[in-house]
Amino acid sequence: ALHLHLAAVAAAHDEGVIHRDLKPANIMLERLRDGGTRPVVVDFGIAQLDGPDGARAITQQGAIVGTPAYLSPEQARQDGRGSPASDQWSTGLVLYECLVGRKAFPGSNVLDVLSRVASAAARCSSASSQRPSAFSASPCRASARAPWQSA
Repeated sequence: ALHLHLAAVAAAHDEGVIHRDLKPANIMLERLRDGGTRPVVVDFGIAQLDGPDGARAITQQGAIVGTPAYLSPEQARQDGRGSPASDQWSTGLVLYECLVGRKAFPGSNVLDVLSRVASAAARCSSASSQRPSAFSASPCRASARAPWQSA
């Protein structure tokens, strides 16, 4: 089912749409006639159209857009713009939470969470021994600030 979620996000990116608020509550499961399920990405209410002026047209400069625990570092730093990499980061954090059972960046308040997101990479390595090795690096790589970074 994860590949279907990723395909949906990639299809939006192909059309120049950045979701900017991917989180568990925005990934619904649709029951199929054969009894299976598939993920459906919902709530594009704060999405941006990718382009030179896309984010500025719908978001005030300096505004924090999205859910703090799933923001990418650039979103947490309040530059307001999202990118495909921002959605990839958020997807990695959702996957991390599904596999580990807790948020990657917990905090006692919004400012604490934003500070952790803006200044730290996801802490996946402590839980990696609890999962099959095929899954251990996936959330960390998806939420790494640069493609070459991992747990």
